[in-house]
Amino acid sequence: TAFHMLLLPTVVAPIRNIFLSRIWGILNPRSAEYFRRTREIAVGKKLEEAGSESDWVTLEEGLGRVKTCLEANGKGKDLLVMGDRITQSDVILASTLIWARRVAGEDSEDWKRISAFHGGKWAKFLDQFSNYEFVDV
Repeated sequence: TAFHMLLLPTVVAPIRNIFLSRIWGILNPRSAEYFRRTREIAVGKKLEEAGSESDWVTLEEGLGRVKTCLEANGKGKDLLVMGDRITQSDVILASTLIWARRVAGEDSEDWKRISAFHGGKWAKFLDQFSNYEFVDV
């Protein structure tokens, strides 16, 4: 619970704000209308107004706080919340970062900015989840 209280306002919310306007632009017209209507109510502004530099500052600071929590596990156990096993908190963080990467584009400046935070820690964090990103059916 404590980790979620840290993660949701300082990582998930700013990423949502930064990338909200891009989602609307890739949806079909009916979905785009619904998405715009519901998300503008949720964030209290036009989608084009969401995602400011202050969201980027909040995101970098929030990920810095998460990094501090992970590093408290000790060297070699600093890439997962519990140190040596994936938990719900790790999945929430990973799925949020994967969503941002997909929306922004892996080669985008925005994704490069996020993945470079804290010496590339978040790219390394995501590497652990590569086997879970796709299902081959």
